[in-house]
Amino acid sequence: MKKEMKLLIITALIILIILIFVATSKTNHTEKQILSAYDEIFEIQREVDIEIEQYKNDSQYTMETPKIMLNPYKLAPLTALIIFKTPDEVDIEVKVNNTKMTTMEKSTEHVIPIYGMYADYENEIELIASNGKNKKLNIKTDEYDGDPITLEKTSEEVKNNLYFISPNFVNNCIIDGNGNILWYIKRRLCRRY
Repeated sequence: MKKEMKLLIITALIILIILIFVATSKTNHTEKQILSAYDEIFEIQREVDIEIEQYKNDSQYTMETPKIMLNPYKLAPLTALIIFKTPDEVDIEVKVNNTKMTTMEKSTEHVIPIYGMYADYENEIELIASNGKNKKLNIKTDEYDGDPITLEKTSEEVKNNLYFISPNFVNNCIIDGNGNILWYIKRRLCRRY
């Protein structure tokens, strides 16, 4: 009986050690996958940052002929960067679809983030310089490719508000009071777009 009990305890210990090893190796594998994905995202961002610097230093991009980078970091399809130089330091007011979004500080080198665009739409961007010059651009965005978002309007108060939605920590998005998606994170964040 003592032999059987010892054998049972030894077997149970071996099984426990195997289970701990398997659980630890799976956790380490998952952690390595996550770290690898982050490394890939950061590498893509470094490459884009270098590209932005090159465009910023290129005198061919002016307010009249700016460089437009749609979804520059390959993460948020309804964003863009507009890059150009001006001969004098100017503030730039930015409107997206007739809504003022921001005013960029005085500079001669401009890297302007564009957000608040609609999916599958010819978005009108207006840049208004403090020296009186202005430029209108159109940026066509792709169709929204995430999960459907529905908004049940309960009052007129929601019409002018923006809502950040994170239903499952994967499909993060911002919608307006009419249910239009203005920003979202692409699901596939890595593996080179």
